[in-house]
Amino acid sequence: MICRRAFIGMLSGGLLAAPLAAEGQRAGNSPAGVDTIKRVLTGHRQWTLYWDRAPLERPRLGPRMADRSPFATLEFMRVGLKVIGHGEDGRFQYPECDFEVAVGEGGFTFTGCFGSDKTMTYDPDDHEYPFKGRASDTLFWLAPSN
Repeated sequence: MICRRAFIGMLSGGLLAAPLAAEGQRAGNSPAGVDTIKRVLTGHRQWTLYWDRAPLERPRLGPRMADRSPFATLEFMRVGLKVIGHGEDGRFQYPECDFEVAVGEGGFTFTGCFGSDKTMTYDPDDHEYPFKGRASDTLFWLAPSN
């Protein structure tokens, strides 16, 4: 349990120390604060996480599968002082999962259902995709679901 707390603390500390803006994407204003990030994440019933390896400003939303960025549905909820996420990809080979979210001053980090940690930066001026990130050569956008 102590090791897990240290790991989450390390992730949170990394959020504070590292520049979070994804290269090629618009950076947000000054850090919003942990409470604001938690409130925004848990204030929407569901979110859509898009990802793509193409150098884009926004995800591709074409009518055919080949013309749009892959996506998954995420939900965030408060459990005590923590934020827990739930993800569903909708594709048969990727089951749903629950994961912890490390919230920092300007965004959050999460693992999701697969892959490595994804760090998302909060941009309060972008109401369509308020969280954006990059992991390796993949770009991420998080949008509130309608």
